[in-house]
Amino acid sequence: MESSLWPLVIFHIIVGIVGLPGNALIVLVYGRKRQMTSPHVFILALAVADLMVCLFTPVTVYHWYIRLNYTSGLLCRLVITGTFVTVYNSCFLTSAIAVDRYQAICRPHRRWMTVRRAKITAVVCPVLAILISVPVFVSYDVAPHAQESDTGVCTLSKTVPIWVTYLTTTVIYVASLCTLVTNIVLYGKMYRAIRKRAAVRPGHERANGPAESTTVSRPMSKNSPLSTGQSEIEVATVSGSTSQNILKSQQQVHKMCLHQQQLQEQQQQQQQQHQLAHQPGPNALTPMILTNG
Repeated sequence: MESSLWPLVIFHIIVGIVGLPGNALIVLVYGRKRQMTSPHVFILALAVADLMVCLFTPVTVYHWYIRLNYTSGLLCRLVITGTFVTVYNSCFLTSAIAVDRYQAICRPHRRWMTVRRAKITAVVCPVLAILISVPVFVSYDVAPHAQESDTGVCTLSKTVPIWVTYLTTTVIYVASLCTLVTNIVLYGKMYRAIRKRAAVRPGHERANGPAESTTVSRPMSKNSPLSTGQSEIEVATVSGSTSQNILKSQQQVHKMCLHQQQLQEQQQQQQQQHQLAHQPGPNALTPMILTNG
């Protein structure tokens, strides 16, 4: 084995040792859940996929160790194809999780992903990974070091048609690029949506963008002079969430309350004057007393 491959081999060994117990624990915990949601389904499926990657690590290390000394073309194809299947399965499940999280955060009222569809997606991902890896299985073979040599390098075969080689290369790069772009775009949109929904304390302006319209309401007591039988009144619609706009609205409310109170006081005074005008005075009772006497 070339000395330049040792860091790659060590990295695969560390990932396998660390990921094996962690993913096995996740499978045990989520596999016992009775009420599953779509995130639970994807987490369980991704844990199974990563567990398969960790279990396949010895085969990968063996491939790097005998990469220049393969004796079987079938073994070369199986090792390379298995590596692509396990890796692409994890990548596709990661993209499916990104889609599910995007719908939950950015489109909570129009969620397409249900538990049943999540299970179907978790099955489709490995099937799609196998289909994409078929050109890899066809394209790779052992290239002998010499004409009569029994060993060779596991690499793209020169005996297959050139269009198969191009198809394999295109599938590998397109699948990887699509997965990367999907995750970057969706998680970028989720980040922006979360920032826009950040809670704003009353009386503080937003750091970015104009403030949203806020409706201010004030509860009314039973003896309030504004109206009878109403427990609450909408005071004003404040354009903005700043303290100055809220203060202006409160001042307007106070003026409206004073105006209504003055009107009711005037009505009460008019009613009292009307009652006093029609009430008989003491002089009107004198003729009645004299007549009775």
